[in-house]
Amino acid sequence: MKITETDEALICFSEKSDGDFSLYNFDTDKIISLWNSLSIVKERRLPLPVYLNQVHKDGIIVSEEHNDFLCKNGDAIITKTPMHTIGVFSADCLPLLIAGKNCAAAVHAGWRGSKLNIAGKTVKKLVSEYGASVKDLKVFVGPCINECCLEMGNEVFEEFLAADSLYARFFIKKENKWHLNLRKLNRYQLCEAGVIDSSILDLDYCTYCEEDNFYSFRRQKKRNGSMFSFIVLKNC
Repeated sequence: MKITETDEALICFSEKSDGDFSLYNFDTDKIISLWNSLSIVKERRLPLPVYLNQVHKDGIIVSEEHNDFLCKNGDAIITKTPMHTIGVFSADCLPLLIAGKNCAAAVHAGWRGSKLNIAGKTVKKLVSEYGASVKDLKVFVGPCINECCLEMGNEVFEEFLAADSLYARFFIKKENKWHLNLRKLNRYQLCEAGVIDSSILDLDYCTYCEEDNFYSFRRQKKRNGSMFSFIVLKNC
């Protein structure tokens, strides 16, 4: 478990050693048991997390109460409620955890969501919903498949160009395959939304390369485990 803290929030990225956190596949008893097995959960008495049915788009859900959100489609959750755990699943896609002075967000940014600028849209939602100051936001970028391993076909490259011609700068070509840098793309989108570059902390691990530490959909060639990235606002 990669754990970081700010004055306002607790930020956690699970790893393979923490277990398979595909909570959406488990019954209630298993979810509770797995969640309570985490040391940080026991130490901080963290409530069960809220999460979404992730659909690789740009839907952003506001969550202020603990509800079963599996019936809701979306790829980002925002909250202003202290001690309210929100999180996203990943096994190659990019997880982003955003901490503000009175708000937090968890974002699932795969290549499809990144093409739709889900990171930038989440920042703007924090501003419009909660009056957040973008200059105060801190963004924590978790493990994902890196440029070295994220191969894309020409049709995907063309889709990105159609969305924004500037996105070409985040691709390189190797052996007739396009490779996308999700990290740089999302950093660019966050900064375009007003986040200060030095306020973006990148935990630069490649899920595909580091088989012992992370699940990878592309490496496994099937759904066989997920990490869970979550954030909790503190009681200040």
